[in-house]
Amino acid sequence: MINQLFWDFDGTLFNTYPMMVAAFSHALREMDIDEVEIDARDIYVTMRQHDVGTAIRKAAAFYGIDEATLRTLNKRYQVEAVTTAQPFSGVKDVLALAINQGGANYLLTHRDDQAKQLLTKFDLLDFFSDFVTSNQKFPRKPNPASINWLIDHNHVETQKSDHDW
Repeated sequence: MINQLFWDFDGTLFNTYPMMVAAFSHALREMDIDEVEIDARDIYVTMRQHDVGTAIRKAAAFYGIDEATLRTLNKRYQVEAVTTAQPFSGVKDVLALAINQGGANYLLTHRDDQAKQLLTKFDLLDFFSDFVTSNQKFPRKPNPASINWLIDHNHVETQKSDHDW
């Protein structure tokens, strides 16, 4: 039975991407980019396939704007916007299922401790045995340092057992 689950926050536990795209668009508008020039779908796809940093670099180059300013504005608006994020339907049930089967849930996110604050807000924090957030300064995924730390720190068995799958 698979019962040791490693979770990302954005787009997996919480539906944050619509808010992240809105915050990014707000930052672009603040930098005098006309709304009709902003491709929200492209921003979304870049964030999902790569990350927010890639979306920032891409937009700064495309629009000829200052990357550092865009990064600062996006961070400010994103932190504000994500405070209203909701967990996906059924998240609590899946988290509970892993625990009820003798397992554990681990959070591995590029988001800072705001992720833990939102988990607390929706009574989900106690479903997690351990966390890695951006506050811990691990290299970004896909570098395996953060997941390896969670595995080692929590003595997670990584070998397949003889259990029925």
